[in-house]
Amino acid sequence: MLVAEHSPIRLVEYDIKLTGIPNKVMGHLVRHHEGVEKFAGTHRADRTDGSDLEVNRLTPTDLWYSANAQGIINTSYKRLCRCAEKETRETWEAVKEKMYEVDPLLADKMVPQCVRCGRCPELRTCGFCNTEKFKELYQKYWNEEDQPSTTEQGAS
Repeated sequence: MLVAEHSPIRLVEYDIKLTGIPNKVMGHLVRHHEGVEKFAGTHRADRTDGSDLEVNRLTPTDLWYSANAQGIINTSYKRLCRCAEKETRETWEAVKEKMYEVDPLLADKMVPQCVRCGRCPELRTCGFCNTEKFKELYQKYWNEEDQPSTTEQGAS
């Protein structure tokens, strides 16, 4: 169901709390909208301790990310891509590592879009799809041993 992205995966939900991430990473993650609800921390003086904190792209912030399995998969396609901002990719890789503790099946399907497609869909490729690591991830993602046979699926 995860590989086929069938609709029931939208019923499986996760709450992720990211603390102390760079403001720019929060800005990247809040762009995702399908199957995702975000609650971002604020630096507004009238909402915090009133200090005149200089906010920039690296200012630490918090983000609560509530997402269904489809939203997490979609986020992974873009944020695990080698073309993504380094800090954003590292943050989402940390989310993936934590996901292995909660739902290893979903974590295995958290891949860059090139692994799903079998090639890079970006206008300017990073070249990852020409590496051995790509081949390993691709084979793991599409591992047919993980798929039930047609008789197990109830085919007649």
